[in-house]
Amino acid sequence: MALHRRIPKKNRKKLKSVDPFNNKANAARFQEGNKKSNQAPASLKDEQPLTKAMKSMISLNNPIVTKEDLKKKKKQKNAVLKQAEELGMRKGKFETVNRFVKRIEGTLHSRINEGIAIAKHGLAGRKQEEIDADYKKIDDAEKRKKDQERREIENKIKEAKKKREEEAKRRDEMDKAREQRKAEKRKLKETPEESEDVEEEEEDDSDDDEDGPKPKKNAEKPEETQKKAPKLSKKERRKETLKARRTDEQQRKDGEMLINSRELIEFGERYDAPPTFNGALKKKFEPLMAKAGQKTLLLHSMLQKSGAKKTEYLEDSTKIQAERQRVIDAYRDIKKQRNIAAGQWNRPAVPKSE
Repeated sequence: MALHRRIPKKNRKKLKSVDPFNNKANAARFQEGNKKSNQAPASLKDEQPLTKAMKSMISLNNPIVTKEDLKKKKKQKNAVLKQAEELGMRKGKFETVNRFVKRIEGTLHSRINEGIAIAKHGLAGRKQEEIDADYKKIDDAEKRKKDQERREIENKIKEAKKKREEEAKRRDEMDKAREQRKAEKRKLKETPEESEDVEEEEEDDSDDDEDGPKPKKNAEKPEETQKKAPKLSKKERRKETLKARRTDEQQRKDGEMLINSRELIEFGERYDAPPTFNGALKKKFEPLMAKAGQKTLLLHSMLQKSGAKKTEYLEDSTKIQAERQRVIDAYRDIKKQRNIAAGQWNRPAVPKSE
């Protein structure tokens, strides 16, 4: 039978800091040098990070962008993967890009071969008549579009031609009316001359009856007037109208320049008389300048009526001035008398000479 053996126990007595009777441990707790105990972590001293729940709540309205998010580099997405996703193909998790592209090519070739096989056996799904009808619709739409464009161009050409014809017709009518007015003016000028010629002929007939009727002086003149002016061509008429427009425009510009013209007067310069004009301006302005000052104005009559009368404010000012001068003179006299009186009292007595 085995002997009973006591379990060994440590004999060393340790002083624990939590022991309330350990004064040394409690005293060390309050020492100034031991400030590292029970201190906040260095990473949390500046700012306290938001919790995940708080971030999710705030990001509903205003998404928070932290410094870590800014530091993260944006990964550039592969253009092939992006286009494939749009077409419905997605890369696997552990699949490389090259394998993914090869897989797409394989599916594409298999579908093409399937379509060729179905079309070869006549199982494509649509009949050739339907396909031909669709192509015919497309061709008809294209044809209608071209016909519409052609018709629009033809209509524009017709409108332009019609407009040109109307313009030419209107111009011819204007030219005819102008020629008619000129002919009427010529007739008006010739009628008094013809009447004078008739009177002279009557006098000659009465004086010389024996000699017989004399030939008319201006017998050939009516024939000349009957001859019409040579008709101008369309191009010549156009030139004449353009020339007339240019002359009118030049006259208008000259008139505007004359109205808007300004004379530059240097500093200190003065004029003692109105300006003198020469040439065409002299003929134009001399009659106007001669009439200056002749017109009777309402202001003249008003000045004549009130000319004999003296203004009231001038009379009042003269009275005030005279009164002021009188007061000043009186004050000076009083001051003078005071000075004289003061000088007599203060003057020392002069001894009488014996």
